[in-house]
Amino acid sequence: MAGDWRIASPQAKLIATRAPDAVIARVAAAQFGVITRAQMRTAGLANASIAARAADGRLHRLHRGVYAVAHTALTPNARRLAAVLACGDGARLCFRSAADLWGVLGDGRRVFDVSVAGSRGRALPGIRVHRLALDPVDVTELHGIPVTSLARTYLDLAATVRPALLTSALERGEELRLFDLRAVDDVLARHERRPGARALAAAVAALRPETEFTRSRLERFAVALVKRHGLPHPAVNAWVHGGERDLAWPDQRVVVEVDTYTHHGSQIAFHRDRARDADLTAAGYRVVRFTGRQLEDEPARCAEIVKAVLAA
Repeated sequence: MAGDWRIASPQAKLIATRAPDAVIARVAAAQFGVITRAQMRTAGLANASIAARAADGRLHRLHRGVYAVAHTALTPNARRLAAVLACGDGARLCFRSAADLWGVLGDGRRVFDVSVAGSRGRALPGIRVHRLALDPVDVTELHGIPVTSLARTYLDLAATVRPALLTSALERGEELRLFDLRAVDDVLARHERRPGARALAAAVAALRPETEFTRSRLERFAVALVKRHGLPHPAVNAWVHGGERDLAWPDQRVVVEVDTYTHHGSQIAFHRDRARDADLTAAGYRVVRFTGRQLEDEPARCAEIVKAVLAA
């Protein structure tokens, strides 16, 4: 981890035979161009030598005890890591800054949210210190930067941002294939009384996988469709044009498919379903797709759509 950098025995041998500046350059190169005073002292520089390098422009102070090496044209990740290093061992990006690093919610502020353990840590310019007791499962590294896990980040966000922003961050996590419902449920179970827990639970409810539509439930839906609207009785789970279809009216050449997240929530399933639809369309069938949630929440609306397609 960047903040816990130490020199092992092979590195100690390297320092004995090379100038400290070479070691500093190597360490900084692995840390987006930033380094701490402690790391430079370990590399063999005295405080006076560090001060001299800062005076002649070889080092540029970013925070107390943290410097950029050679220049200040720093990347966003360099500035993020510098903020974490300034807060000492065990510090991590958290809250909005963590969400920005994960890519689920942008952060245009000029301040970094950093967590520290217990009561230690002091206010630093450009850094908002959060004193959090984090479980090991709630911390990780991303792009070499210590950060709270995405699930823990969502919990912290839920306590500080509007519901619409939280929902946006959750949806972005799904788009990036980062969202892990089990990890979020675990965070909620361990922190059910923490601020933000209720808001996160409510926001996540809409993202939970839909209940599977079984054969028996499809059959009940089909029977209700016929009784309420006087429609021809469909074939349920029938073999039509080389594949099993959820509901089919072969005479009218209409097929209804029911999508659920568990079975259709991957790119492979998405492309497979579209290929099947294309084959049916080429064979003269009209395909109507509903989600399991649509059939649960809006059965009358779904029935009206099927009725209109059958009548067309």
